[in-house]
Amino acid sequence: MKKQLKLKISEKKTEQQVFNILVRKSIYKTTRAIKLTFFVLVFALNASANSYAQKVSLNEKDANLKTVFKELRNQTGYFFIYTDEMLKQSKPVSIKVDRKDIEDVLVQIFKEQPLTYTIKEQVIVVKSKLEPTNIKIAKDITITGKVSSALDGGPLVGVSVKVKGIQKGTITNVDGVFTINVPDNSAILQFTYIGYTTLELNIAAQKDWNISLEIENKQLDEVVVAFGTSEKREITSSVSQVSSKDIEQRPISNLNSALAGAMPGVQTSAGSGQPGEGPDIRIRGFGSITNANGPLYVVDGAPYEGVISNINPDDIESISVLKDASASALYGARAANGVILISTKKGKSNRNNFQLKLQNGVTSRALPNYDKVSAFEYYPLMWESYRNTAENNGSTLDQASLDASANIKDALGYNPCNVANNAIVRPDGTI
Repeated sequence: MKKQLKLKISEKKTEQQVFNILVRKSIYKTTRAIKLTFFVLVFALNASANSYAQKVSLNEKDANLKTVFKELRNQTGYFFIYTDEMLKQSKPVSIKVDRKDIEDVLVQIFKEQPLTYTIKEQVIVVKSKLEPTNIKIAKDITITGKVSSALDGGPLVGVSVKVKGIQKGTITNVDGVFTINVPDNSAILQFTYIGYTTLELNIAAQKDWNISLEIENKQLDEVVVAFGTSEKREITSSVSQVSSKDIEQRPISNLNSALAGAMPGVQTSAGSGQPGEGPDIRIRGFGSITNANGPLYVVDGAPYEGVISNINPDDIESISVLKDASASALYGARAANGVILISTKKGKSNRNNFQLKLQNGVTSRALPNYDKVSAFEYYPLMWESYRNTAENNGSTLDQASLDASANIKDALGYNPCNVANNAIVRPDGTI
């Protein structure tokens, strides 16, 4: 019992001693780390203080900055960052110092220079000074006006009013009044409204802002129908149109070529291929087996019976094709295969226009011409053919020769020689 008690007391002492040892070691390590951190901090502060407290001695007269920077680099170890463009703006440096701090020396060097600097550790960054500029704050100009129609003077609602070139605008209210802020007097206001011409006004030149918009006079999809014109939206029949702009974009030499592939329901077939000849036109297929299937051409209101290739494509203003019966009813039976209405260009007042266009075409056989016989060679050959036929039918050679000479006139159809009909080709086969 006593031994066990002594053993427990000994174990307790041992645990207490181990705990004390661990605590002392932990305190020692912590103290050592604090000391080390303190020494590093003091060293860093001392190094930084030493770097800024370096003493510099210079004696330069009218030296360029690059030479001065090089000398400072040799004495202090500082690096200078700059560009050659910056140094072109610099002035010559005259300085004489003896064991001065680097900061004081730099202040004296850059005092009269159009440059400045910043120090970051061991690096000096040189940059241009930002010269003060007179900054003017532009004030917006408020414009208030009214937009009305030039036709009846009534206000226009929803007119788009915007500053040209920038995304800034407004619209007129129910009274046609608008208010907009513009940046300066050089701005241009643009007024846009459907059915009216677009108007642009310079703010500096405009004093009265009671604006009148003119109605836009534009023909929209106007086509020629029989003896007049009509807008395309008002036509219920089938009508297609080709304008002069469409014709100008295609290299054509014939009027019908302008219709090839330009509108539905119009078929074209290749013509003879001769210069100036165009394709044949068929509107909505073939209407007759025995009669003609070509359309009726009407030029400026009058039926045209001439050669269609004689019409110069450059003289055409527009081509309208009437495809069904309702569109071509005014022309009667002649319009059974469709009608092609051609409107030519007309002169315009106060405008002179001269245009010259030359075209040239050449045609030739794809295969070379065959060798031909003359008239004096042709008749003996025909005689020989007739004789051989008679001989094959059972006649003797002499009898076949006599029959060929006697009947050669009937085979040829005419007598080109001033001799008897049985003497055109003699029995021996000669003329």
